[in-house]
Amino acid sequence: MNYYEFRDRALEEIMGYMPKKYADYIIKLERINKVNHTKECFHIRPKEEMAVVPNIYVDDLYNAYIKGLSFEDTMKMAVEYYTKALEMGKTFSEKMDNALSKDNIVFQLVNTEKNSNLIKNVPHRSWLNLTIIYRAVVNTPDGGFYSTVINNEIASMRNWCECELFELAMMNSPCILPGVVMEMADEFKIITNCHQSLGAGAVLYENLLEKIADEFQDDLYLIPSSIHEMLALPAGSRRAEELEALLKECNENVLENCDVLSDTVYRYSRGSFGKVTIA
Repeated sequence: MNYYEFRDRALEEIMGYMPKKYADYIIKLERINKVNHTKECFHIRPKEEMAVVPNIYVDDLYNAYIKGLSFEDTMKMAVEYYTKALEMGKTFSEKMDNALSKDNIVFQLVNTEKNSNLIKNVPHRSWLNLTIIYRAVVNTPDGGFYSTVINNEIASMRNWCECELFELAMMNSPCILPGVVMEMADEFKIITNCHQSLGAGAVLYENLLEKIADEFQDDLYLIPSSIHEMLALPAGSRRAEELEALLKECNENVLENCDVLSDTVYRYSRGSFGKVTIA
């Protein structure tokens, strides 16, 4: 079966694998906007009420199937995941409700063109040719974090305007996700956050670029190597055109699409009080 044949068969048959107590639940095929891409999922919920339920992503099931799992076992795996996640859902919902406070709002940089559908439904603002969106963060027991995008519905329920979200995120992000600068060969430095996840936005942290530029005694070229980090190097050491060609090649041939931030190289000018421009 190809992906579409698998999806249609799974949509038709998966409810037959569900425990009897979920017999009156309804299933819909939906498309969820993620950063840089969309994913198809099965949304299974009670018929008579709206509820927070886990999504079952079709591509995850299909990947398991094409790797050798039988269709029947794939459906059983999906149902096992759904029922366990549903049991945990109430606790998780409580955590997310607590996370949706002003103290837990951070920002993320995303590619504007690749995220046009997402951006329409979330508070946002432009930064050069990228877009700033906002997330609420929950710490996890393993020392990591989980985050969810703040959409227009959440912002409206909390009476948060975009300007307020921006101010909160600019204040919170350096505290919740502190910036980290790591050494790399050939005068490159890696700019990210302490989790090395969604860290490209650390270039907006106050004084961070200024300190690197002072160390190099030069302006900086900033290379958006992924949504998780940017590379910085002295502007006098390379040509912007050369760096942009390397960046585009990497984005096309090395990175997963969901991790791509931009094909553009940026420039920070010393003494510009944090001003970044397109190189």
